[in-house]
Amino acid sequence: MASDNDFIFDHFGVLKNANARADLGAKFETEGTGSLSEFVAAAKTNPDLSRFFERQPETNANHPALYSLAEQGKLIKERGEAGAAQFLADNGGALGKILPRKKEDAETVKGADNPWHKSYSKPKEAEAHRIRIIKSSTTLAARMARAAGVTLSGAPLRGA
Repeated sequence: MASDNDFIFDHFGVLKNANARADLGAKFETEGTGSLSEFVAAAKTNPDLSRFFERQPETNANHPALYSLAEQGKLIKERGEAGAAQFLADNGGALGKILPRKKEDAETVKGADNPWHKSYSKPKEAEAHRIRIIKSSTTLAARMARAAGVTLSGAPLRGA
């Protein structure tokens, strides 16, 4: 059965290593005032005692440093080389390596720029956009309507 100390250590993210827990407990006995919970909470923010705690990965999949070497340079200036390398590793990257940008899900974007498609991004302006395209090129308009599965008038295609 786990002790009360183990419960407190688990709650605050103290390393599972028995030596780390024993060392932090000994530090509380020699330096601590108040309860163990208060001591451990204060120790978590103390840079000298950070080695006793599990590091929480910092994730941000959209950070520009993952996709640009120039942004990685800014990150290194901001956090230092080790901090930047750790941040990039937490997010699947590495120093000097850029990740390909993720493409948006095709189902959410499909038809967003076709005024004949039911998922057109500006439905109130769709009719005006269709007219403008028909006036400029009926061939282009017919292709766009066919791609959306409808005729130029908006009726469903036969056999579709």
